[in-house]
Amino acid sequence: MRTLSDFRISWEWESPEAARGPELRATWARLEIVVDGQPVTQVEDRVAHSVRNAVYAPLYPVAEWIATNWWPMLYEVFSSTRVDAAVYARRHSLASAAEGFALPNLTFQPEGESLLLMWAPLSLDDRGVRFLARGAGRVERQRAEAELSRFVEAVVRRLEEQNVGQTLLSEEWEAIHSADSDERAFAQAAGRLGRDPYAITDQEGEAITRAVKALPAGLVDDFLAAVDHLDLLSESQAVVAFLEEASGSQVSLDPLRDLRHKLPPLPSDLPPWKQGYEFARRLRAELGAKEARIRSREDLARLFHLDRGQWDQAVLSRSNGFKFVEAAVAQTQTGSPYFFVRRPRPEAQVFALCRALFEYLTAPGAGGALVTPALSDRQKRNRAFSAEFIAPAELLRQAIRRLVVSDDDVQDLAADFGTSEFVIRHQIANHEIAELVVDR
Repeated sequence: MRTLSDFRISWEWESPEAARGPELRATWARLEIVVDGQPVTQVEDRVAHSVRNAVYAPLYPVAEWIATNWWPMLYEVFSSTRVDAAVYARRHSLASAAEGFALPNLTFQPEGESLLLMWAPLSLDDRGVRFLARGAGRVERQRAEAELSRFVEAVVRRLEEQNVGQTLLSEEWEAIHSADSDERAFAQAAGRLGRDPYAITDQEGEAITRAVKALPAGLVDDFLAAVDHLDLLSESQAVVAFLEEASGSQVSLDPLRDLRHKLPPLPSDLPPWKQGYEFARRLRAELGAKEARIRSREDLARLFHLDRGQWDQAVLSRSNGFKFVEAAVAQTQTGSPYFFVRRPRPEAQVFALCRALFEYLTAPGAGGALVTPALSDRQKRNRAFSAEFIAPAELLRQAIRRLVVSDDDVQDLAADFGTSEFVIRHQIANHEIAELVVDR
C-alpha cells in the first residue's frame, strides 16, 4: 500500500423520497466514496439486479457520526489491551453511522501521522443490498481531515439552506471549529484515549491534563495510545519515575552509544514495517552477525560486545508500576541506553528489549521512547525490526526449505531461534516463506 492522494467523498443532493424527519429529508443524496481509485461504496442492488458505485441515503447521520467521533476518529490508535474491537469500531467504522440505511464497512484507523483506511464486503439483507469492495490504503491525516471537513461543512450548509434549525451536528461542528490551540491539544489527547472531549467529567479532564504535563512531549502520543484513561495518573507516574532513574544512572554501554551515531538513518521511502525489516538487516550486516541466534539477553550482550556488569545494570525487569507499557528506553548520564522490560518470559523479554533497542538506535535526541501494544506507525516499525532481528526471514527460508509448515515445525523453529511461536508465524506469513497449516 502506498500513501494515498485521492481519498474522495462526492455527493449529489436528491429528492428525499419517503424519508422522515427534517434533517433526513434535507440531506438525502447520492453518496460515493473513492479510495485510491477504488469505489468503496460499490454495491449490488438485489432488488434492481444492478451494480452501482454509489448509495442513496441521508447524509445527516453520516456527518453527525463524523462530528461526534471527530477526535477519536483521527487520533485513536487501536490497542487490543485497552479497548475491545467492537467498541473501537463504533468510533471508527462508517457502518456505525447507518441508522437503518445502507453504508459500507469502511474503517478509519489512525496510525500516527496517517490513517489506515480498510473496507470489506458487507451484506445488508434487510436493505436488499450487498457491498462488494475489499481493500486498504493509507492517507495522510491532514488529507483525511480536510476531506471529512469538506463533507461535514457541506451538510451543515445544506441544513441551513433548507431552513432546518439547530441540530446536534451544528453544535458539535461549531465546538470543533471554534477550538483554540490549547483546546485542540486537549481534544487530541482525549481523542487518543478514545474519549469525546466535550462529554468527559471534570475529573477525567484533570487527569488527562496532569498526565500530559508530567510527560516529555515526545512520549505523549505513544503513552496515550496505550493506556486506559482510568490508569492515566499511575502509568504516567511510572514513566516519570523510570526517566528519573535513567537520568541518574552512570551506566555506560559504549558500543551501543557509538553504534547509534554510526548507523545510517531509516529509509524514509518505505512503509513503517519495511523500515523495521531493512534496519534489522543492516544492523546484522554491520555487526557481522547475519546468522547469529539471539535467544537471550546474554546473546545480545555478546553480539554487541557489551560489558556484562554494565548490561545487567542497564536492563530493569521488575514491574516498576507499569500496566500498559511493555518496555521503555531512556538515556543515562553517559548517553547510553537504559531499559525497562515488563514481560516475564525470557523470549518475550528479548523481543520487547529489541523493540526498545531499535528506538534508541534510530530515534534522534535524548527523550526516550515507549514500547506498547498499540498499532501506530512507530510500534509497527519497532515490532517488525525485532521480529526480523531475532528471526531473519532469510534464515527461516534456509531452515524450512519446503512449501508447507505445520504446528510442530513452528514449535521447533521457535525453539531454535529462541523466540515465540507467534513471532515465527508472523515472519513466515509476512515474508511469504511457506504456507502455514494447523494440525488437526
